[in-house]
Amino acid sequence: MPSLHDRLRLVLVTDGVGDPRRVEAIVWAAVRGGVRCVQLREPRWSARVLMQVCERLMPAIDAAGGWLLVNDRVDVAAARLAHGAQVGHRSLPPDLARAVLGLGGVLGFSAHDRDELEVAADARCDFALLSPVWPTTSKPHAPFLGVP
Repeated sequence: MPSLHDRLRLVLVTDGVGDPRRVEAIVWAAVRGGVRCVQLREPRWSARVLMQVCERLMPAIDAAGGWLLVNDRVDVAAARLAHGAQVGHRSLPPDLARAVLGLGGVLGFSAHDRDELEVAADARCDFALLSPVWPTTSKPHAPFLGVP
């Protein structure tokens, strides 16, 4: 079973504009190539589409010892259609997300500074992703952290 470090060494985050079949093809190729954590960030998809995609992806990700995470959709993760959820400042607060998922579900948090990292730790998140490192067109006004 891969360690937390091994699973998070390279995380595939989908682009949020994908056709479900295109996203599935990308995820399958990434998992075959060694990715062990996939974050479905598809806010335009309905809960039903997200559920169907998760059902199709879970067997391959399980076989690789990886994690399938869904952005913001703690309900989908709690239904065991994904291994867990990735939440951020527009999602359920991480302490409530943890209560819904229980200790068995994987919970990631999108943090942007030291204070948000502390929020993630206090809520017993399994990990936090700190971003953005570089300027990004998806969040043009967000301050970027750079690399020390």
